[in-house]
Amino acid sequence: MYNDRTRAEQLAIVAALVSIIISRKLTPDEMGLVGDFFEILGDILDAMQDQIQYSEQRREKFKKNLKKKDKQ
Repeated sequence: MYNDRTRAEQLAIVAALVSIIISRKLTPDEMGLVGDFFEILGDILDAMQDQIQYSEQRREKFKKNLKKKDKQ
């Protein structure tokens, strides 16, 4: 658990530093545009992850049901 928290904190620090570095070369409008882009990118990646997990769960459930039928 400690390692997971440490990794999450390190990721947050890196993200903050990258944001600061990127923002120095952008106007406020450009910062908003880049921020919106990364927000959309994150939303799409989250949706894809959810779909993959859902498909894996369905596949596992199907396999379990198939094994139950074979035993009967």
